[in-house]
Amino acid sequence: MSVPAFGPGRPRCMGLLVSGFLVLVVAAACSSGGGGASAVVKALGPAGSFAVLHAKLTVTGGLGVSGSYDDQLSVVTCAEVAAHGTTPQDLNNGDLFYVPTPPQKNGNPGSVGGANSFTTDVAATYKGPGSYSGGQVNGTQIWVDPIAGDEETHNFAPVAGVGSMTVNADASGSYDFSGWQDPGSVTISGTVTWACSD
Repeated sequence: MSVPAFGPGRPRCMGLLVSGFLVLVVAAACSSGGGGASAVVKALGPAGSFAVLHAKLTVTGGLGVSGSYDDQLSVVTCAEVAAHGTTPQDLNNGDLFYVPTPPQKNGNPGSVGGANSFTTDVAATYKGPGSYSGGQVNGTQIWVDPIAGDEETHNFAPVAGVGSMTVNADASGSYDFSGWQDPGSVTISGTVTWACSD
């Protein structure tokens, strides 16, 4: 029995593209009954929305940087973020909760309040709301630029521990770090705090 190229009996496919804050998500759903489109919309939430972490950064020490930014996630609700972390479960080999970062621009660290830039790869091996420290928090770099868009970006590495993270039941939280150092021996400490909305 052959399957016709179009018409009844041929799976119908729909592609859905959602973008915002430089986040690009492509989802495709196929079904023979045409229900795939509603499954995608249901998975994405109302109007294709995602959870957003509204963060505030303060860096002290050899560099002074502070400001606010939003990190739009690929997870739909704050309840899911609180339960499983900032990445969808099917995209990694366990739940992770990444420190929120501003959207990158042309591969460079994202803007913090328009005057500075910041990004990091720090994440907690996530088991639900609570406090994380020591081997539960992993990361290798923090990039900080005191003037957004210039060539003075500093690449910091942890010297005596990555720091500690706390995540609350509403997906809000904080990350505290100290003693991170760049190759020029500039040392920084700081805090990132965030709230979640969906």
